[in-house]
Amino acid sequence: MPFDVPDYMQANATRGLKYLDEGFGGDGLTDATKREARDIASGSVSENKVRKMAPWFARHQVDGEAPKNNNPSDSQYPGAGLVAWLLWGGDSNFSDRAQNWAQSKIDALDAEANSRSKMKKIEHRTYTVQDVEARQAEDGTMRLSGYAAVFNDASVPLPFIERIAPGAFRKTLTETPDVRLLINHAGLPLARTKNGTLTLTEDERGLFMQAEIADTSEGRDLYKLIERGDMDQMSFAFRVIRQKWNEDRSVRILTEVSLADGDVSVVTYPAYPTTTVEARERLMQAIESLKEGRALDGESTLVINTILEKVSESFDSLEEGKSMLEVLLGLDTLTPTVEVEPAEVELMPTGMPATAGRSISLRLAQAIINNTK
Repeated sequence: MPFDVPDYMQANATRGLKYLDEGFGGDGLTDATKREARDIASGSVSENKVRKMAPWFARHQVDGEAPKNNNPSDSQYPGAGLVAWLLWGGDSNFSDRAQNWAQSKIDALDAEANSRSKMKKIEHRTYTVQDVEARQAEDGTMRLSGYAAVFNDASVPLPFIERIAPGAFRKTLTETPDVRLLINHAGLPLARTKNGTLTLTEDERGLFMQAEIADTSEGRDLYKLIERGDMDQMSFAFRVIRQKWNEDRSVRILTEVSLADGDVSVVTYPAYPTTTVEARERLMQAIESLKEGRALDGESTLVINTILEKVSESFDSLEEGKSMLEVLLGLDTLTPTVEVEPAEVELMPTGMPATAGRSISLRLAQAIINNTK
């Protein structure tokens, strides 16, 4: 999303471009800087450029102390430092006005991103780590690295196929999310992005992780288990920001995710909503979403599909699926029964005798009918 820049920044960039045309500016200016300067002079700037501005101004403000950059009487005026500063939209006196403007935009973007992320439910998804390497430095530091997620590769089996699209992590990583390295999504952190012991980067292949593991009993155990190959799966706690489903909702593509306040965990087993409490909560959320016409999140779909698979596997599984639904919906199992016509609720596989398994609990039938309207 482009931003409108203040008039003074447009004027500064225009002045910088004029100096550039006159042969000033040196050889260090990139084509991208020149192109972006023309955008600023025209009155707009990209979000990516805004995010670069504040730290760039902070690093280069010292250039304003050189006479060639602040004294028009100097024989080398205007210096390359002044020309670059102007091209970025800064004032010729090297004030922090443009830097403060950029920082205000960054703060607003981050606040919006955090608010948007917290509105989303956290999901866990498990991947087999690619090209994982555990090595120990000469000073004894234990390091772990590898591709924790590879673009367009499927996660561990789900009732639907899920893949991560290239670029899905790009935005969240620019927001410097605070991510922890854990074991099974619990316990004390073994590394953390906030203190630099955990780094996450996106390249053309996927999400690359590098960690300096804490020298604790858990850290040493984890290092040895990964080194031996006993543990080779990782699970990410993330929020889905943007996604795409195919027509029959059998394939989900994650196009943008947020790692804010999430974690990266080495896991013993894949992460699924296995407990009755969690599964029931997911099912009720799914029902509310369907009633309100909202899309289901991945784990709610997982719960529903798992139950439906239990019901449709075979006639012998009907009672198990029925019991699961009753427990999750909080229904009594000892209730009067009602005969349900196949046209309304078909719970019996094709080909079964018409007299077999035709009755289900009244409250269960009513719940199913009400929640599928």
